[in-house]
Amino acid sequence: MKLSWKKGIVVLLLVVFHVGIFYFGSKYVEIARLGAGYKAKLLCSAVFISKRPADTVLEEEFGHPLLKYFDAEIDYENRTVTAGLFFGLIKRKATYTDTYGTILDFEKTELDTTLDIYPENSATNLSDRWQVDSNNFPPEIDLAKLNRAVAEAFNEPDTVNMRRTRAVVIVHDGKIIAERYAAPVTADTPLIGWSMAKSVTNALVGILVKKDLMDVDDPVPVPEWQQLDDPRQHITYDQMLRMTPGLEFEEGYANPRSDVIVMLFGKKDNAKFAAQKPLIHEPGTHWHYSSGTTNILC
Repeated sequence: MKLSWKKGIVVLLLVVFHVGIFYFGSKYVEIARLGAGYKAKLLCSAVFISKRPADTVLEEEFGHPLLKYFDAEIDYENRTVTAGLFFGLIKRKATYTDTYGTILDFEKTELDTTLDIYPENSATNLSDRWQVDSNNFPPEIDLAKLNRAVAEAFNEPDTVNMRRTRAVVIVHDGKIIAERYAAPVTADTPLIGWSMAKSVTNALVGILVKKDLMDVDDPVPVPEWQQLDDPRQHITYDQMLRMTPGLEFEEGYANPRSDVIVMLFGKKDNAKFAAQKPLIHEPGTHWHYSSGTTNILC
């Protein structure tokens, strides 16, 4: 039986509608899972590692309008945070462990969740701990300018887009010459380092080089790159450290499905995800900021 052209259009529209629902539905489910993972992970780290009050963290760390729609449940006894959307249809759980810190719900093996009691932070206001000895203070540093710079870091000129500085520590010739913290943070509060860990990673590589345990001009022995016809097998440690390996990687935070977001909050194996990216530039010829390179090195 032949369909009339009107019925044909209706059928076509229904097909397009269902395909659209499937495509966009799966897309938004993925975004929702990434958002739930982000909120669970950061809230768990802030509460159980940094010992910050949950209400403060929720107010200050999740300013994006969409993140406010994700419910969050904190289980202080088991040291977990579960974040979800759509009445729990989409949810992710982060767990604090003494061995691994805060981890998302990818690992199904038994976790080390031995309860570890930390002393409560008793700080109530902005604290300064200036390690200034007038007899030994570096003469090449203007102390007045240093004071103004540190104070400015905590200043809030815009009440809408706030800086929310937690801590400033200034090191000169291997010595701390000034530090300041915003309560309840103190010098003893662990904080998420984010990309400061890249500098630490580079320093660790430097130590290995100094001990003659590594040559930065050697290729990085990534298992995924070892096929004979794979040009990635020639990428060196030096190129990785300088972020010039030529690998494709989207380091964007406005796009909720960017490589860096998917890697950190959507993949169990961060390094494997980054290592699977194709080569789009000849190694050593194109600089591109990428958290993927550091995860591979780690």
